[in-house]
Amino acid sequence: METVKNREIEEKINVENNEEKNKENNGKIENKKTDKFIKELKEFLKNNILFLIGTFLLVYKGLLLNYSIELEIGKDVILYTIIVAFLLVCPMINNRNKFSYIYFNIMYFIVTLIIFADFIYYSYSTNFLSFYQLVNLQYSKEIASGFQSIINAKSIIVFWIDNVFVIALSILAYKKFGSKYNRNKIIKTILIIVIIVLNIVLVRTKINGIYKDKGYNKSLIVQDASIYYYHFEDAKDYFSSFLKKKK
Repeated sequence: METVKNREIEEKINVENNEEKNKENNGKIENKKTDKFIKELKEFLKNNILFLIGTFLLVYKGLLLNYSIELEIGKDVILYTIIVAFLLVCPMINNRNKFSYIYFNIMYFIVTLIIFADFIYYSYSTNFLSFYQLVNLQYSKEIASGFQSIINAKSIIVFWIDNVFVIALSILAYKKFGSKYNRNKIIKTILIIVIIVLNIVLVRTKINGIYKDKGYNKSLIVQDASIYYYHFEDAKDYFSSFLKKKK
């Protein structure tokens, strides 16, 4: 009887030891998975630092215009600005090579130039730049003379100071992280397709309607759809009309 009891006790001890070993092994596996996830997340953030910073700055610059001319900043316009910002910076997804740094700086310079011009023109005429105003180029001297009283140090600093930081940040990031081109294009391709589809759906379901319904007041278009989609719709409308006239 004692032998049988001893065997049972030994079996229980072995079972408990095995359970503890299994727990330890499972814990090690979980720790490895966690470490792997953290490592991959860090690598992803490192590779997409330009994409993330670019998105933030484009959203900031687009909403800065609304704030500067006292237009409302609602949840919808924030969302629309984020979505179009994704589209503008999508070439930099999963990349931090030399092309990404150059593209980032050139693209952001052009965006700043357009938005600053919008701010100046709005301050002058309570309107926004449009392709339809190309016919007014003959009055460019008169318009330019009116701009001189509007352009000042404050407006230049407000709209352009972050561009200086972008250049400095690009140089520092390039030195710190170096240049890396991710050859795995599957994730990048999927994300770009998703972003493009998202923008197409948004334009067809929301933006087109806002542009048509509030075309009588460009300020309302910018307020509700963002300055980015306003210029997109304006360009699309202008060139569509231009092509129709050609036919």
